[in-house]
Amino acid sequence: MLNDPGCGRRFTAELELCEIDARQRAGAEWGARAIAINHSQIWLRSRRMCYPGARLVIKIHHIDDEPFVLVGTVAACEYEADAMYDIEVALEAAQNRGVLQSDRPARRPRPVALRRGA
Repeated sequence: MLNDPGCGRRFTAELELCEIDARQRAGAEWGARAIAINHSQIWLRSRRMCYPGARLVIKIHHIDDEPFVLVGTVAACEYEADAMYDIEVALEAAQNRGVLQSDRPARRPRPVALRRGA
């Protein structure tokens, strides 16, 4: 396994990953499983290999809730076994999530109808 996640907590969750290209666009999504996490790193296992230095968007799904989104850079990726890769991702600070633009337009306040004679 990669740098030992001994300083992280065991964490298992279904994830959706996608790479961010140089133009800050998200690519196709694929599934993965989290192994461990700490305040600055997450370790995961995926069938897809990621090159070190690639930026990833990681969505952690909760039951009946919106996914929690993390952004990070691949620190290391190694072949584990059975066509699976162990990936170590260095997480970015929360304020650096400007790449994640919502697909939904921002809500605009409804125009208030003015009554005559009031």
